[in-house]
Amino acid sequence: MQLNEVEAARTKLEAALKLDPGSANAHYLLGVAFEGQQDFAAAIAAFRDALRYAPKMAEAHDRLEVRWPGGTEERWLDVPTDRFLTLKEGSGSPLDSKNRRIP
Repeated sequence: MQLNEVEAARTKLEAALKLDPGSANAHYLLGVAFEGQQDFAAAIAAFRDALRYAPKMAEAHDRLEVRWPGGTEERWLDVPTDRFLTLKEGSGSPLDSKNRRIP
């Protein structure tokens, strides 16, 4: 998705949320749009809002991204919930500006 498409999607989702502020799906998709714009703080907030309205929404639970102290960034998908995890640098999928979006 191109950046202008992401911006258009974000604008439409924000309008949809004005009509239905409790739409977990709209909050989740807004998080994806923010992620596409590399606004990760806003993406996290949107994912949390999605979980507030649909606590069992798997899409908002099953991913984890880490930025290691050395600057390396990685993603894990289908992360189990309700447990402690030990992550090892190099064991996730590497992230760069080209693969920031959800696969």
